[in-house]
This record gives sequence, C-alpha cells and structure tokens, in this order.
Amino acid sequence: MSSELNQALKSLQGFSALEDAALEQLIFFVSIRIIRAGETIFCQGEPSPYCFGVLSGEVVIQRVSKDARFPAKVLGVVGPGGLFGESAIFEDSPRAAMGSGSKDGKLIAIRGPQLREWIQKNPQAGQPLLLALLKTCLDRLHRTSHELSAIYGLGRLLGSDKPFMEQLATALKFLKGSLEGLDDLVFYQRSAYWEELSPLMSLPALEELPPILLQNELVQKVNAAAVAQSFDPKALTLLLSVFKLPWEKRAAVAIIPLFDWDKAQDPLQGMLFLASVNHASAFSAEKQLLLAAMSHPLAEALSRHSRQEDASAQNRLQQSKKSYRP
Repeated sequence: MSSELNQALKSLQGFSALEDAALEQLIFFVSIRIIRAGETIFCQGEPSPYCFGVLSGEVVIQRVSKDARFPAKVLGVVGPGGLFGESAIFEDSPRAAMGSGSKDGKLIAIRGPQLREWIQKNPQAGQPLLLALLKTCLDRLHRTSHELSAIYGLGRLLGSDKPFMEQLATALKFLKGSLEGLDDLVFYQRSAYWEELSPLMSLPALEELPPILLQNELVQKVNAAAVAQSFDPKALTLLLSVFKLPWEKRAAVAIIPLFDWDKAQDPLQGMLFLASVNHASAFSAEKQLLLAAMSHPLAEALSRHSRQEDASAQNRLQQSKKSYRP
C-alpha cells in the first residue's frame, strides 16, 4: 500500500519534486478516494482540511451563486496530475468554491494541517514542494490574466460604434491572435427569413459555405439544453463533419453557440466554429471555459445587430405600406 501511495504522490504537480525519503514520510497522512461523476468532493463555504490530487477522472471547480436563479460559475477543470484545494496546506478556512467530480475516477486526499506541520519541521526537504506549488499558482495567475485580457479586449472591440460587420471582422482577427493554435473561424447567424443558420463571415475567407438547418439534430440539442438551462460549456468541442464544413484535415474543432436569452423558447441565434490544423489539444477543457466566457460579448453584439436589422426591416415595411396607400 505504501508503494501505491508513493507512486500516486509522485504523479502529482509539486510532489514529484520531493525525494523518495520525503514521500515515504508523507504517506502516513494521505489516502486514496474513489469518486463518481456528479459526486460533491467539498462544498463552498464549508471547512475542508484536505488538499486533493487527481489520479484519474476529472474534477470541476465552480463558484455557486447565493441567488438560485443564476447557475454556478465554472472556475476550472482539473485532470490527472492536477491539484485542487491547496489552500488547506496553508490555512484553515472555508472553501471559496465547490469541487465535484465530472467523471468517474480516483483521488488522493492529503491532510493539509499535517502536511503544513511536516513542512515546518522539515523546511529543507519541503522546499521543492513549496517552490513547485508557487510555480503552479503563478502559472494559473498568468493564464487567468491572459484570459481576462482576451475577454476584455473582445468586449471592447464588439462594443465600439463601428458597423457590426467591421466589429466582427476585427473580433475574429483578435480571436485568432489571442488563442494559441487557432487557424480557422466561421461565424453563423440565424436567418430572419429561413429556418437555418446562414454563414456571415469566415477567416480565412471561405466560399460556398453551406447553411445549417435548424432541424439539424445537434442544433436542436444545443437549443433544447439552453432552454432547460442545462447547457454544458464543456460540450462545445464537437465533430464538424456533422455540418459538412470543409475542415476534414483539422486536428481539433470547437463550436461556440451564441444565445439571446430574451428569446426564451428559441435562444440559439448563432454559432462560431473554430478549428486548429495541427494542435490536437487546442480546445482543452480550460480553453473551452474561456470560449464559453467569450461567447457572451459575441452573443450580445449579435443580438444588437439582429434587433437593428429587425427594426430596419420593420421601418422599410412601414415606408412601403405608406408608398402604396391610396
């Protein structure tokens, strides 16, 4: 059992930096835990003395709103080798978010107060672990800073007073420059006249792109999930062969659905398709969360544009009626 715990610790961020002798001392306050998809590991606002490492499966960290009308905000997804709940190593405080399993798997649970005491008694042996944890925190901070700047930059571009098509062209170029490995983008808008999503713009420019019928099975599933408020941002990565786009030789593809929540029964108003030629991991779980956040300014800009188009069409109709009035 000690050998299994030793190997489990070695597979985790930070702990792999420790010497075998140090790991042997830590196994006395660690244990293996089996989790199931949907199982709560710790609750927001409650104390938890454990730091966890993911050996297999996947864990979602989310912030729960006090207002039940608002869905939980996904903060991160932790896969094999990753740590979460590290605050238990440094302090005894309530959890700032909730952790739950999104896939069946196995965790290693590390008692934070005991590990803290061990580091204090063995500062030299524990130094590699502390440095590795610091690097992990810095990496997260850098990634978060990049994501926030990308979302803010996209919002500014789409909130300018330029015509929508100019905004969209600039926004697609910005996305391509901001997301590593992204090569192709196609923006679809719901047609005001036909039961389909029509191609509005692509980067690089593609000709003869097919429309997507609203009766498409995948489109209906996305729309139904949105109406039921059960849409999962992690479900964004899908096979584009369903839509017959000319992207057969792409290593990874993803879809950002664009919703107008004022249209309660039929919120899906557009889609942004993305593809990477060579990067198979271009749309990782973390990147999908970023794409989900970016969908909000895109959807708002599209909704404004659609309302302006509707208003212009109504105005033309009224003018036409006046011109034919006897």
